[in-house]
Amino acid sequence: MSLQSADVAGDRTVATNLSREVVEATRAISGENWTNFYNITKGSQYHPEVQTNKWVLVSGSENVIINSETYARFLTVDNVSRNLSSGDIESVYNSANDDPSTQKVTIMIQKSGLADVTYSEYISRWRNASPVQTIWQASGQGDNPTSGDSTNFNNGYSSDDGNVDTTTTTGSLKLKTQ
Repeated sequence: MSLQSADVAGDRTVATNLSREVVEATRAISGENWTNFYNITKGSQYHPEVQTNKWVLVSGSENVIINSETYARFLTVDNVSRNLSSGDIESVYNSANDDPSTQKVTIMIQKSGLADVTYSEYISRWRNASPVQTIWQASGQGDNPTSGDSTNFNNGYSSDDGNVDTTTTTGSLKLKTQ
């Protein structure tokens, strides 16, 4: 009985370490390009894989063999919503309160003879710029950052090619017809 218990404990340790690897790879992927990470199909199975010297998410699960034992692993990503008053993550997703800067990652490790090991973690966008466009009255945006920690977003739009009407109603945007 104690030998079987030690085997199960060893398998759970391996499963925990495999899930940790998935979390770290997923953090790297989300830091590389939050938009790509955010836009993957929610609830579908993915696994991390190194391609061209960087981590990417690949559709489906993968088998990992450690000490002649096969572990299946995959992750799913889901949107997160926050309570508007407290800012706390809501236990049930509410699209009206979507938090586009946080995703829930759930990792599943499966092995014959071992109860499934499930681990969830929230991953937040912290490196990527999240610009908000508020001024439509004057051109002059010199840089439109999409990632990194650039602070050069000054709320002006990039250019006026004659197809944007900013003079009709203050605070509104109207596209000109051709």
